[in-house]
Amino acid sequence: MAERFELFRLSLLPKPYRDIFAGPDVTRETYIRTVFAEEIIYKYNDEQYHYVPMLESFGQDVIAGRLGKRLTIEENMPPSEGLAETTREAWRASRIVIDPTEHADGQKVAVENNRSVASPANILLGLVRQINRNHPESIYSIEAAPIIETESFWDFAERNKGKITSIRFDFVAPNMLGTSDSMTEELRDFRQKEKAHRISLELQNKHGLNVETEKTREAVEYIGKSGGTIRAKAKRGANYTSTDKTRFGIIPEPDLGEESAIDRIARFAKQILGRV
Repeated sequence: MAERFELFRLSLLPKPYRDIFAGPDVTRETYIRTVFAEEIIYKYNDEQYHYVPMLESFGQDVIAGRLGKRLTIEENMPPSEGLAETTREAWRASRIVIDPTEHADGQKVAVENNRSVASPANILLGLVRQINRNHPESIYSIEAAPIIETESFWDFAERNKGKITSIRFDFVAPNMLGTSDSMTEELRDFRQKEKAHRISLELQNKHGLNVETEKTREAVEYIGKSGGTIRAKAKRGANYTSTDKTRFGIIPEPDLGEESAIDRIARFAKQILGRV
């Protein structure tokens, strides 16, 4: 069976009031490699999750781990024991593949879509929150946001042309230099001057918004590259939520006798992350 991995962007944002005794500066890449090399335990929705780094080799550009929880499995004993009901404890885990390197499309995370564990967004956001709690002295705060298929928004806009009554953009402030446009510069100013990590912009007009503008296109493109969310409403109850349109990578279904699951992930790691 083919395996699906949903894609997210990590943004490492400098803390506005860091402890002067926090130690020397470290690069974003070094920080990502450090915190994702640790075993992490946290709670989400009253369930306990464990993140464990993988020790297998994935090359210099990729690191990986597993994030799982304990389950109680209901099953039956063999016929010799009357097929009696019984329970046992087991673990289910999603695999996580990370590109920690700093480049124009770097610092992405691919989380396996294993619904028996939890949705990829929920387990990653819970993990990132715990990392921030575990490292209050660090110079960075990590934000994670889904990378969306921007075409899905424009499909919605085309179907509801002249009928969209509200759009809300939730941006993660830019964490590094790269392509520059007026939207990116404005968000960078909010990060540097107001010390904002997240910025929201909401547009409303009950008679219908014009979304075919340069500013709207810049906002959608920014979220498509850097992460964030888009929500829109149109007349007659049509709604759009970008979190339902997260980009993904696929590992093809294995052939019989092919290498182990871990070897397959290592082989397809860059493909999952969109590096090839």
